[in-house]
Amino acid sequence: MTTIRYCLPSLLAFLLSVSTLWAGSNEGFRFYFSPPDVRNPVVGQSVSVSVEVELVEAGKQSQIEISYNPQYIGNVQISPGSFIPVRLPLPAAPDTLSDELVVQAYGLSGSKTVSGSGTLYTVDFDVVGAIPDEGTMLSFTKIRVGANSADFDEQLFDTGQLGVRLKRYFPNAISDLETTRGRDFARLNWRTKQIGYTDTVRVRAKGDSLWQIFTNPLAEKITKRKLSAINALNKMGVNLNEVESNDEIRAALKSLDSFVDFNITDPFVNSIRSTNRTLTGRRHIVTLDNLEPDTAYEFTVRSYGISGGRSPSFTGFFNTRRAVDKRPLRIERFDVQASSSTAVIRWFTNRPADTRYTFNYHLGTDASEIVVNEDGTQVHTVEIRDLDPKTSYDFSISSRLIDAESFLSEGMSEREIEASLSKKLRTKGAGKKLRFLGPPLYVVGSDGARLNVNLNQPATLLFEYAELESRTPLRNIPIAYTDTISSAELLNTHDITLSDLSSSTRYRFRVTAFNETDTLNTDPRGNKQWNRDFYFRTSAAGDTLAPVIVSGPQVIVRGKVAVVRWETDIATTGNVFVGTIVNDGTLGTNDEFEFNSLNRNGSVRFSRRHVITLTGLDLSTAYGYRVEATSTNGKTVAFDPNNSSAAKRAKILQPPGGSGVFTTDATADTQFPVILSGPYITSQTHNSAVVEWTTDEPANSDVMFGNVGVNLDENETSGDNETSHKIVLSDLESGVTYNYMVGSTDATGNGATESSVATFTTNPEIDITAPEIVVKPTVVYKNDETATIRWTTDEESTAEVVFGETDNLGTVRALSTSSTKHEVTLTNLSAGETYYYSVASSDLSNNGPTNSDTLSFTTDAEPDLSSPVISSIQHAVSDSVAIVAWKTDELADSYVEFGIDSLSLDLNVGSPEGTLEHTITLTNLIPGQTYYYVTGSTDRAGNPSTESDISEFTTLSEADTTAPAAPTNLSATEGTRQVVLSWNAELTLDLNGFNIYRSLLNSNFELINSNVQKVSYTDLNVENDSTYLYYVTAIDNQNPPNESTPSDTIAVTPTSSAAPSTPSELGRSGDYIRPTFFFTNANSFNIGSTLTYQIQISTDSDFSTVAASVSDLPEGSGDIGTGQTGWTIDRDLTEDVTYYWRARAVEGKLLSDFSQAEEFTVVDPASLAGDFNRDGSVTFDDFFLFVDFFGQSAVGDAIAYDLDGGGSVDFNDFFIFVDNFGKTLSGKRWAQPQANNEIAVFTVEASGGTRAEQNHLTVKLLGSHIEDLGAYGAVLEYDPDVLRFDRAMAGSGHLLESNGGQAPFFTVFWQKPGLVVVGNGLLEKNSVSGNGLLAELHFTRLGDPNEASIRLREGYTASPTLGVRSVIGLYSTVLKPENYALQANFPNPFNPSTSIEYALPEPSPVQLVVYDILGQRVRELASHSLQNAGFYRVEWDGLNGRGKGVGSGIYFYRLETPRFTHTRKMMLIK
Repeated sequence: MTTIRYCLPSLLAFLLSVSTLWAGSNEGFRFYFSPPDVRNPVVGQSVSVSVEVELVEAGKQSQIEISYNPQYIGNVQISPGSFIPVRLPLPAAPDTLSDELVVQAYGLSGSKTVSGSGTLYTVDFDVVGAIPDEGTMLSFTKIRVGANSADFDEQLFDTGQLGVRLKRYFPNAISDLETTRGRDFARLNWRTKQIGYTDTVRVRAKGDSLWQIFTNPLAEKITKRKLSAINALNKMGVNLNEVESNDEIRAALKSLDSFVDFNITDPFVNSIRSTNRTLTGRRHIVTLDNLEPDTAYEFTVRSYGISGGRSPSFTGFFNTRRAVDKRPLRIERFDVQASSSTAVIRWFTNRPADTRYTFNYHLGTDASEIVVNEDGTQVHTVEIRDLDPKTSYDFSISSRLIDAESFLSEGMSEREIEASLSKKLRTKGAGKKLRFLGPPLYVVGSDGARLNVNLNQPATLLFEYAELESRTPLRNIPIAYTDTISSAELLNTHDITLSDLSSSTRYRFRVTAFNETDTLNTDPRGNKQWNRDFYFRTSAAGDTLAPVIVSGPQVIVRGKVAVVRWETDIATTGNVFVGTIVNDGTLGTNDEFEFNSLNRNGSVRFSRRHVITLTGLDLSTAYGYRVEATSTNGKTVAFDPNNSSAAKRAKILQPPGGSGVFTTDATADTQFPVILSGPYITSQTHNSAVVEWTTDEPANSDVMFGNVGVNLDENETSGDNETSHKIVLSDLESGVTYNYMVGSTDATGNGATESSVATFTTNPEIDITAPEIVVKPTVVYKNDETATIRWTTDEESTAEVVFGETDNLGTVRALSTSSTKHEVTLTNLSAGETYYYSVASSDLSNNGPTNSDTLSFTTDAEPDLSSPVISSIQHAVSDSVAIVAWKTDELADSYVEFGIDSLSLDLNVGSPEGTLEHTITLTNLIPGQTYYYVTGSTDRAGNPSTESDISEFTTLSEADTTAPAAPTNLSATEGTRQVVLSWNAELTLDLNGFNIYRSLLNSNFELINSNVQKVSYTDLNVENDSTYLYYVTAIDNQNPPNESTPSDTIAVTPTSSAAPSTPSELGRSGDYIRPTFFFTNANSFNIGSTLTYQIQISTDSDFSTVAASVSDLPEGSGDIGTGQTGWTIDRDLTEDVTYYWRARAVEGKLLSDFSQAEEFTVVDPASLAGDFNRDGSVTFDDFFLFVDFFGQSAVGDAIAYDLDGGGSVDFNDFFIFVDNFGKTLSGKRWAQPQANNEIAVFTVEASGGTRAEQNHLTVKLLGSHIEDLGAYGAVLEYDPDVLRFDRAMAGSGHLLESNGGQAPFFTVFWQKPGLVVVGNGLLEKNSVSGNGLLAELHFTRLGDPNEASIRLREGYTASPTLGVRSVIGLYSTVLKPENYALQANFPNPFNPSTSIEYALPEPSPVQLVVYDILGQRVRELASHSLQNAGFYRVEWDGLNGRGKGVGSGIYFYRLETPRFTHTRKMMLIK
């Protein structure tokens, strides 16, 4: 028997699982109800709710209990469903509680025990009162299912936690409302879903009865003519944000009757452009003036869209300030994002101000200043268009306080009311493609969601979405989108707010991004890597728990700027309130200042990690602060040391600012930020790389990069102040080495500090590999109510944890950022409870997700009351930097108190992030100075801090010039077109990474990757059968770094023989829209190794795009058959589109070559013209049938062969047949005969290919021992890198016409690089016998003649008497050499073996002998044997004729024939 009361919110919608201590027979049963929401209910409306259960093992009794407000819900009737046959109904009378809620219950006893799923109850009710804006709920408080009265399981919920929500929904929701307070005014700033400008704000002092009314000043500036022009242009599809020419806009308006007689001037066009930008930004600003100082006000806001959509009333409160805000105006978070022809300049100010800019389009010219946003804003955006690619431009920006004159009269100076910057920008090169920088990330609530989309360059965004039925598989729901919201601002990071969503509901969505040069989208019907069916699920309506601060807060002070950092368990908003705390301090009064965490477009940022910069502070001043974080369910957690009920207790010993108090420095900050680690590449693909580095203080991010050998003429930036920096470089070239350098400028403007130049090389192939979880998910910390889960992926990835009290899981926690190291903290857990969880990650190329196994943990039964234990303290120093490290036995924060006086450790540096291995870097130290320090840590439970004893170090008197120790034991594993390096290294505190150098044999070494963070490296940019030399060095974290001496050099030769074999016999089966792809398994390189597989599907024959892919596919998947592996694609393919697919094997780090690509076209087999035998493909089986009916009238059986309906089977039908030949071939053979032709022989002979013949080859397909031949087909393969197919013909005097018959059907039925399918047939069921030419094919040689081979893969004969048969005797050919040759051995030098190749143009006796440097015979490799003409290769394994290994040195090998003698030199190195 179990009774479970749920306190967790959002158990993945209304789909719930039971977790019990004393499990009944129905442990794990789930229930769900429909509908979850009733939108815009009206009085008198009747509602019927179905309550269903599943996973019931033994159900004979049940009970349901509900609660509701009778003011809105009445006439409630509970009826039993059909799941349990009713023997005894047990209804209960409604009971009114003290809070005026009604509780109503119903139970039943059944006539038999049932199992499975079905409808348990139906609840019917009427809406009896007008629903308030905040809505109401019919709550489910108990659901019980039992086998008998002693064996039952039940689920209990609080009122308002779970149920059917009745709510009014408004089409024009308000979001991100912020208030800027002045002494006698306030400015309200908000966004709406719809475009509009009709806004009404009512405001009154608390306690007053009269309201003051304010409206949006934009309404007075927008004339009816401007608005009609904007509406008309939008209807005509003219995008005012994209069209560059005023003439185009003028011409469009002139086509309208209402503008025929209107003088459309440039100022008018510019004004509608400006108005349109303002409207499409959906930002509303209303200033409330003539207010009383130091007074509490309440307000309501309502907005109307242009289309008439009304917002709900938004109610709020604010207090006017006691004194005038005299903080100097500052420019913050300056950032520039550019495409090839457009630049977006963006900055924030700490106070509302106008926007001013001067942009010099041409060098040496003076441009006029432009002023916009005269009503004031804190988010400033300037869009500059019509720029030239890869060009540098000068510009300046500035902002001036609104109502500047009044601030001047209050004593502020001109310097304090205006701020400016002068900068340069550089546009990107032409042709740069628009790219997503990762999957869309989202944060969901019960009635809304926030989605974040990152792009590599500025673009506008269209977001489309639709509500889905919750339990129907996604594939079975037709793709359609019912709602749209657009972001018309040019941004590289978009934050989309969705409102008025239903709780516990799935939503499908599609994202389209476009700028002036490119468009991309995620439409699941497309065939690119980002075309995926994306969806999210809103949380349950009962998600009522507040977020939890799991890390921090910490304050970093630099001069009179402070940065506050903290983390929450889920994504929240972030707000910091700060004020002075001495001498009538302002903290907690109306004069405290509020700072908000905002996205780059000014919208409220939802994130787990918060970094907020506090500006306008005074030097040498003590400040107090509090932080607030609000989740999507509207619940808030606060850190407020003055409040004893604060979520995080104040601590005396902690990272700086952890007690809610900090003091600004005595002097202004003039120190540049210090780069503590990096830069390094944490993840890379064929066209992208993630650059990361850390600084000792929050600063912006700038990466300058370019191809090796050219200037660093490209850059990517971020204006956000961070200590951990991450920039994604995109649209790179594959297999290319790049140099890059990073720079950071702090929040005060000091900098930029620049790193030394680093190097990386992109991968050669498109990324189709899902991320690998290289460090398995582990619970690194837990107590009685929280647990922290960590895992690591091998590349930048998203992170999601699904958890629950049973292995059905259910609750989702997703991070709103990507990384390689992932940490998710689960909060509000029950003590002593076992939880199950699984993690998932998808990479930035949209591969994945990779899912872990389901794991479990049990929370502690009692609270954690033990402080962490510190151990393994160590330090490393240079002249101005010291690194201090230690370990703790549990997850804890970090801080170091230090100073030059052991009795007064007056400096404190720390980090709020929880870790087991702690590293803190102390910067800006005095050379040659002794410092004393203690380390300290506080755990997640907030137990008293643990501090170490005092330690000391002395900085170096001079700069650190000591390099790390050189790496040792460098080893290499060769594969096919890859080399895997590994080495050992001395892991010291100041080690910053490793540099990888490579050279081809006898070439100079080049740096191919720097600052590598692992002791291994995989080089994918190598060719088979070429010898490469490598060495590795170690570097420290000095700038520039000290580099060690090289490791030993190692030589390695990649080869296809040192890798798993290639999958073969590719095929398809099943649904033609969503087929299963299968192949014959490869062989592992190492005996007993486990293989997995990758499959890539593309619409491009060069596989430059990805329509679908899978990686880490276990061998034997798909239940195909012994020795085969299969995978059913997880998306619908597009009809009538041609696809290519291939597979390869993976053995640990070793990759096989991709299989030869198979081509197919998605065609419904039921409508495939030419599939006469109805096997789903048009092949030779159908061709041989067609030949039999050719020339007949379309009557009887011949009707099926009249493909064009012309009345006869003729060449028009033949051409249709040829067009469809092979289209849907599923990888099987090109015919499926029931018998073999064991007598006939098909042979190919090749000649030519020399330079004298312009590399032209003639290939003849010959038949011998032919009997009763009426038609034939042949499939020929070749290496497209060596040969190019030109044309084919029947050939003069070919066999089919040797008896005078007509054979008009010769054609190339199918051709793609590497494959040719030809065939021919006789009319009137004639036949021939004998030997002769069947076809003549012509090729051009492109590569090495040693590789020029033609292989007969399949051959078929059709006979009027013997039917269709498969030819067994198939003989292929290779190109014969025209001259004798002895090639250079490979590799050379070698160890332990090498290959020797030679060519014979004619049969000849051959002797091949190895000699040492003294001329003594070492080994005879070929002994006077008679060999046919051709190309030969012999391996020498370094052994002499007696089987003993020979020593290092120079050796000679000599080829002798009656007509040719030649000697070459080789070298053995051991």
